[in-house]
Amino acid sequence: MYPDLHLLGIHLPSHLAMLGLAVLVCHWVGPWAAERLEHIPRRTVRLILVWLGVAAFAGGRAHFVWNSWSFGTYASNPSDILTFWRGLHAGGALVALAAALPLVCRVYGVSTGRFIDALSPTIAIGIAVARIGCFLQGCCFGIASDVPWAVPFPAGSPVVNFQTAAGLVERGSDWSAPVHPLQLYFAGAGLLAAYAGLRIYQRRLYPGRVALVVAAVYLSLSALAEMVRAPYYPQLYFWGARLQFEWIAIAMALSVLIAFAWAESRYGLAALDRNSSDIKRARL
Repeated sequence: MYPDLHLLGIHLPSHLAMLGLAVLVCHWVGPWAAERLEHIPRRTVRLILVWLGVAAFAGGRAHFVWNSWSFGTYASNPSDILTFWRGLHAGGALVALAAALPLVCRVYGVSTGRFIDALSPTIAIGIAVARIGCFLQGCCFGIASDVPWAVPFPAGSPVVNFQTAAGLVERGSDWSAPVHPLQLYFAGAGLLAAYAGLRIYQRRLYPGRVALVVAAVYLSLSALAEMVRAPYYPQLYFWGARLQFEWIAIAMALSVLIAFAWAESRYGLAALDRNSSDIKRARL
């Protein structure tokens, strides 16, 4: 675990450094990809990304504050709610991003489907980069496990603090029990989603198909990964059977899969029929 990074004499928390790098990747690669693939001006893309970034940070911060409220984190100093760099949750960020996307694209006169098709692989890579920061910081960790790739975290990490309170390790232990590297699972899901989006781009049957594939891959894999998240937040929902994070991930994954199935049946089949008719006419 490397909670702090020293770059060119600058001291930065690792999760903030990787989050900043993820934002830079999206703002550098995204406009180039959108202009090359969809002929959307780079300046327009950058402006849209700024507003989407604001929405994502606001949603992610709101989700984090909601989950942290029960600990009394903000009781003594409510102004800390505005310090978004001290904690974000991906679920709230993704929900806010999805809600803001069509509104911002409409303001700038850009097709939502074309825009998100061009940007979604880059956004998935940005998510992977940000999740590396979670791993370096030691947050968002999984349950204790004896799988060969399980990772122990050193004293002072959130993992050791949680396991000490839960009685899984003795107080004063130098290392935690090995845990599922949940952060790396999320990072891998982001990279696989980006790869799937790029692979399907040339076979896009309708605007938005690439984005739906990227979202379906990432959210489905994330929902599976959530099942090994350590229960460090006390809130339990639906008869106490699952953590809130699991239900949010499952709900988002099912929503995207249903949307993808609907889009394929409505637009995908029609596009295939048109392509088939065009091929027959060309042969005649």
